[in-house]
Amino acid sequence: MISDSQIYESRNPILIFILTCLLALTIATPSAQTATSALPLNHRAYEFLERMKTLGIAPRFIVGTKPHTRQEISDIIGAILSDDESQTQLSTVEMEELDFLVKEFVEELSMIIPENPHVKRARLPRLGWWWKPEAFPGLFYDNDRNFLRIERPTYTLYLDPILVMNTRIVGADSVDQRENIYLKSSGFRFYGTIGSHLGFDFDTRDSREWGDRVYPDQPGIIREGLGWVHAKTTYMDFDETVAHITLNLNRFIFQYGKGENIWGNGRMGTLSLSGAPTSYDLIRMSVNLSKIRFTHVVGFLKQVPAISVRSYFSAEGDTLGYVEEKKYLAAHRLEFNPIDWLSVGFYETIVFGGRFEFGYLNPVMFLKSAEHYLGDHDNATMGIDTNIRLRRGLSVYGDFFIDDITTTKIGTGWYGNKLGFQTGGYWIPELD
Repeated sequence: MISDSQIYESRNPILIFILTCLLALTIATPSAQTATSALPLNHRAYEFLERMKTLGIAPRFIVGTKPHTRQEISDIIGAILSDDESQTQLSTVEMEELDFLVKEFVEELSMIIPENPHVKRARLPRLGWWWKPEAFPGLFYDNDRNFLRIERPTYTLYLDPILVMNTRIVGADSVDQRENIYLKSSGFRFYGTIGSHLGFDFDTRDSREWGDRVYPDQPGIIREGLGWVHAKTTYMDFDETVAHITLNLNRFIFQYGKGENIWGNGRMGTLSLSGAPTSYDLIRMSVNLSKIRFTHVVGFLKQVPAISVRSYFSAEGDTLGYVEEKKYLAAHRLEFNPIDWLSVGFYETIVFGGRFEFGYLNPVMFLKSAEHYLGDHDNATMGIDTNIRLRRGLSVYGDFFIDDITTTKIGTGWYGNKLGFQTGGYWIPELD
């Protein structure tokens, strides 16, 4: 049983931590920094810049730590635009994609390289011939990109509707059977900035999945990767919202919101933090020093199934409600590029619950040591991953993941040593 004072005290350190960081950094950081917002993990810029890194054109890009901000992505694109020799190495398709991204990030690039010819002519006609923005001058798609754009000296706002139709063919219980799965989503997304430091982004979608498979007839269940869903035999409804507030202070970025993290180089998944689960509330801090990126995350997780720590009953004995056990995540990652063809990442994670430990908020603490100090009650993991560019257009990557390990029993087959390995490659053929 947890008392009210214990519940209050468990939340207090989080508030103190956030306010202390914001106050100290706002006072200590110069104001000549560009406000920015988080870039969604499904944005095409990540794939393009990973391709550029494999080609040796964007060696500074930190591949294994996502998400980035729009400003960080713009800095890499700006470096490519400023290097005429790099552009001559791009294929026709790659050059078209670069032009698309220049138009996508034209506001940020205009602050970095305003005189660059690519930036000057950046216009993005996204809609076809059937839509004429001139019919609504100065209102909709006036920049040929965003449904609604508002730009003022002290703030900016960009808004777009979201309409998605998706079809998948997946394997069923036997190799001779296939299931057709359909998904439709609708919603909207907006992002923008306030002043010279603060940015925001918001993406909400309401979705329905249906197809050949049979869904449970239950009004509220938890599904992996989706969270809470409403199922009715022939279809399944769910929604997802991702939102962040981003404080950009020189090379230090502080984010609070609901989102995900992807740590690692795997193209079909990663061993540490991945995009497989649904989004979760988090506090994220990162420091970007050109070839070095350090990230510290504190996440607030949803326990499934819920564990009750306090229940409320009526006089007749009926359950009126309950207080759920809380679960948290603390993790940090250091990724750096010692040389242009090599990236190395080190990471640690701790999942803990039942109480909030202020010691895990320390960004530079060795989390496994902190767990020992706190009594070894939590689940700690760590690992190292690498990405090596063997030649232009060919890279290999690997990840060594440690869940539990006793060094004296390595090689003995002891069940307590839980290790994971991942390896793969990325090859870009020379095509135009």
